Amino acid sequence: MMKNVYEQVEGKIDNLIVSQADWTASATNEELDLARAGRPILHFYDKEVPAEWLNDIKGKRE
Repeated sequence: MMKNVYEQVEGKIDNLIVSQADWTASATNEELDLARAGRPILHFYDKEVPAEWLNDIKGKRE
């Protein structure tokens, strides 16, 4: 029986999480607190995005 598209996507995402794909990692409580304070820590693959790239980001929505 063929799965619907939502079940297919859900299964693929679940497999990525189980295999610990880099971009599926959850933020730590500390990272969430810093982001809420306007000082997010972002990673691009295995490197941290330089903080100066994110200057003046607090309060921005777009």
